[in-house]
Amino acid sequence: MRRAAQALAGDGGPPLAAIAADHGYADQAHFGRECRHWLGQTPARLRASKDLLASVQSSGYG
Repeated sequence: MRRAAQALAGDGGPPLAAIAADHGYADQAHFGRECRHWLGQTPARLRASKDLLASVQSSGYG
């Protein structure tokens, strides 16, 4: 999850489905459910908020 969340950085980043596939999720919906479970936000919301994204990417998170 942490590596997938790090891949969300940047507005012009890869599509969510590509991030899901690259990080071992069955599909984009699976990635979204796991992201919401572990990080409390959907991938799209994390990508849209630089503050939220920075907090899940910090070294002390986990």
